[in-house]
Amino acid sequence: MPRLNLQEAIRLLARLAGWRGAPSDGEPGAESVEEGLRRLTDWVSGWRFMRPKAMKKLMPTMKNLTSQMVAVESMVKMMRRAALQMRSL
Repeated sequence: MPRLNLQEAIRLLARLAGWRGAPSDGEPGAESVEEGLRRLTDWVSGWRFMRPKAMKKLMPTMKNLTSQMVAVESMVKMMRRAALQMRSL
């Protein structure tokens, strides 16, 4: 999984919330980032819920996905800290 810088990660999260990224849109705000974090957290929760049931059928694929989800979860933590910092500005 390629490493993202903070600006790329913020934009990806904002896209989950509907931010389009058009030149006239400017940079995403704290609300877009927060909504993107909520949606990503929901996806991660769903993945965690389904993981035990799917593990038997998808064992080879799941090992790769697990390492990717660990990376995503660490990105979520980083983005939460960034969103809190953006709110305090």
